[in-house]
Amino acid sequence: MTDKPEKFDPFKPAQPRIPGVSDAPAAAPPQTAPGEPAPRSKLTPQQLAIGAAAAVVLGIILIAILLRPSPPAASPETPAPAVSALPEPASAAASSPKSAVAAAPPIYPDEVATAGEMEKPWSSRRFTFLKNLAQGPVPALLVRLPSGSARSANSYWAFALKSRYGKCELELVTDLEKLRNDYGYRAQHPMVVEPCSSTVFDPLQQGTVSGAWVRGQVVRGAGLRPPLMIQVQIRGNRVLAVQME
Repeated sequence: MTDKPEKFDPFKPAQPRIPGVSDAPAAAPPQTAPGEPAPRSKLTPQQLAIGAAAAVVLGIILIAILLRPSPPAASPETPAPAVSALPEPASAAASSPKSAVAAAPPIYPDEVATAGEMEKPWSSRRFTFLKNLAQGPVPALLVRLPSGSARSANSYWAFALKSRYGKCELELVTDLEKLRNDYGYRAQHPMVVEPCSSTVFDPLQQGTVSGAWVRGQVVRGAGLRPPLMIQVQIRGNRVLAVQME
């Protein structure tokens, strides 16, 4: 039998035939029955490697968090004991070593010069007396007297340069001509003067203050008393200023 020629449809042109390609329609993907799980898609080796690396990194982070030492717990501060504000009894305060130190503070000697530096009579050395707690640092002067040895405390006169009732510092004047012209006093040896009141003090004479003899008698001017004396001690070759009146 001869094949019947296909009926030509002008709106549906015939498809060209390609050798080796079937004209049958492509098979439809298999349908999944209701209630049956869908088949899993297969992962490529690259995706599996990435997933494994991410799992390793996450495991390392978790281990580091677990092994991290926790900060020490802050210990609660111990409250300071309350201090009583009650005054100390008078008897206890009098016998307390602390109150005794406050009433009579210790005096420590301070080196002023060496005996070798003060060998020459009427040599002098300016210093600062630091042991006067009431007035603070006090400018002072050490004078080597002409008699005695340089290693004897009696051969020195130390005094504060500010007179108790004066307005300016005292000065040691060794120029006898200046003493006669500026202060009107004819002296045979150096004198200590106060320029503001033109008072002259004699280092070789002593005057009385509250019943005690003090070196530096007023021989001219309106001064009321000798300069404030500072006690001197000798220890070996050192000249020490110990205490001020």
